[in-house]
This record gives sequence, C-alpha cells and structure tokens, in this order.
Amino acid sequence: MIVSGVRLSSYWMGHYVKDVVFGLILAVWVIILIAIFDIDVPGAWLLIILAAFSMPPSLYTFSFMFDKADNSGSIISFYLFIFAFLGPIAVFVLQLIPSTRSVAKPLKWICSLVCPQFAVVSGIISISFREFFGFIEPADGDCGTACDRSKPESFDERVAQVPLIVLLAGIGYWWLVVAFIDSGFWKMCARVPNASKATDQEGVDEDIINEEKHVEAAAVEQYPIRIYGAKKNFSSFNKCSFEKIEAVKRVSFGLQYGECFALLGVSGAGKTTMFKMITGEIMPSEGQMSIIGNNVLAGTGLMNARKYIGYCPQFDCLYPVLTVREHLELYASLKGVVQRLRESIIMKLMVDMGILEYEHVQS
Repeated sequence: MIVSGVRLSSYWMGHYVKDVVFGLILAVWVIILIAIFDIDVPGAWLLIILAAFSMPPSLYTFSFMFDKADNSGSIISFYLFIFAFLGPIAVFVLQLIPSTRSVAKPLKWICSLVCPQFAVVSGIISISFREFFGFIEPADGDCGTACDRSKPESFDERVAQVPLIVLLAGIGYWWLVVAFIDSGFWKMCARVPNASKATDQEGVDEDIINEEKHVEAAAVEQYPIRIYGAKKNFSSFNKCSFEKIEAVKRVSFGLQYGECFALLGVSGAGKTTMFKMITGEIMPSEGQMSIIGNNVLAGTGLMNARKYIGYCPQFDCLYPVLTVREHLELYASLKGVVQRLRESIIMKLMVDMGILEYEHVQS
C-alpha cells in the first residue's frame, strides 16, 4: 500500500486505531475479571489501559526485522515469553534479595524500555506484592527499628512507578522509532556508491553494452525512468564464513512514456529484487535510479517518486471484499485524481478493459 501511494501516517494510523480498539476490548475484559475476583491490585487498570496504546507501536518496530511472516510469529512469541513472563518474575526475585537489589532496579528500567509487555506484567506483580516492598525497602531508608514499613502506594517509586513512566513515554518514543525507520529519513544519510565503470564486457550482449552507454550519457531528466549500473549484493552465511551473493549485476535501462518494458529471466535472476530497488523497498549496493527526475535513493526523492508508481507485486494485490469499482475509486483517491474527473476516468477504464459488467462484483 505504501508503494501504491498511501501516506505513511495514514497507513500506520489505520493499523494503530484497529489494534488499539482490539487492545482496549481485551483490557476492559481483564479489568472486569480483576473486579469480579476482587484481586487487590489498585491502579493496575491504568497500566492495562496504557499497554493497549503502547504495545502496538513496539510490535510495529520489531516487524521491520522480518522480510517474511513465516517465522516471525514464533520468534516474537519467544521474545514475549522471555520478556513478558520470565523477565518480570526474575526481576521481582532480584528485588527481594538485598545483594541483588541494586541490579534489579536498572534491569527493570532497561527491560521496561525494550518491552512494554514486561512493563505492564512487572507493574502488576509489584502492585500485588507492594506490602513486601514496604517491608524490605522502608520509605525512610536505613532507619533501624523505627522504620516506616507501611504498605506503599501502587505507583510509589519502590513499586510500579517505573512501568507507569515507561508505558506513558512509550506511546511517544516507539512511534518515533517507527517513523525514523519507515519514513526513509535514514536513506538521506545513507550513501549508495555511483555505478562503477564496466571493466569486463566479455560475453555481454552488444545491445546491453550500448544501452548502458546511452543511459550513462543521458541526463536524469531525459528519461521518466532511468536506471544505471544497478547492483545488489547479499551476504549469506555458509560453512562458518560469509559469502557475497550477487543478486543483480549492472542493470541499466531508460524508459520513455508509452513504452511497454519487460524484465525477462529465469527464477532467481533478480527480477523481483530489481523492482524492490526501484520502488524503494530495499537499497541497491551500487548504481543510480530516478523516477520523473526524483532520486529514488534519497528519502525525499523516494516519497515524491512513489506518487507516480503503480506496482502490482507477485501476489494477488486485490481486496476480496471490494468490488471492481471500489478498487478503482480507492486507487484514484490514493493517486490524487481530482473528484470531478474520477467518474469519467473510472468508466473509461472499465469500458476499455471490458470489465464494465463486473463493476459491482467483489474481486
């Protein structure tokens, strides 16, 4: 959807609103169960509500670690098992032992910052055992026998103050991390080397050599799409060493308006990788790429270039619940087609493609 023209803010806010709604429904049920069973955890409801707002952006951040969803579920489940189950119990035990208490406090901060799930579970455990904290950590410090060992408040600094602060701040700082990663800002700082001069042309088709020379000599503005010397290398760990895999090797071409251009190659030749580089999904190892004069390898250039991109990936990109007309209306809106022209353009497209009879049929 990002490549199709959806604004990053709209994309993430759409997901966030949905996830928060589901999170709040679950949170309300948990709070109701606490009330029904009369569990003595005053203030825990606040941590549970804040978790519904703080958890989604933290999981969005971790989603950037995975290219495919195949193994992401099991890895995230293991991560949550460590941080949201074992971690809070371990830190609580460390807080009870005088010799490890100094280690437990910074560890509680670090784990809460890394994982909001840890913060909410740790906070609830601390609230439920707050009487112990009043006994082992008196409010007036080293006071001998005349210590104030009364039960502290739920959000006392000895109890759940750290989780409360982190969950409140997490709503903001996790979004900052997501925005930094996904906005393309980091690409503005990244420098992709220009295409190096071809040194070994032996065995290369003459048409390919001529196209590369022609594109090299052409100005960026001369071609709506200009690709010169694009390379992409991946590293693969094999037999205790890293090996460089050359997925795309010196691809150059320039396209004019109205041209129908095809990339042909066997499976694994690098066609999909090439398209991912053009659309900004991955960065090339070397080369130059521009769309309508916009440098795709720069953050601002990529955002401008995406306004002109229509991209259909290998998988089915249709939405089963939308009709043919609704699809066209959606993409007309995403591409900024003015309202007064949409109806005529949509009708013309359906007539030209011979799909007018399926106008109101779901895809």
